[in-house]
Amino acid sequence: PPMTLPIILNPALIEATSPVPLLATPRPTDPIPTSEVN
Repeated sequence: PPMTLPIILNPALIEATSPVPLLATPRPTDPIPTSEVN
């Protein structure tokens, strides 16, 4: 079975499997992304 389905359905899985948390990834457009998350 394709392993992409559970990853897409579970955002938490993406953060757990990815080396860098999606929310913590620095964005070029956002000078301080952490302030928006917090």
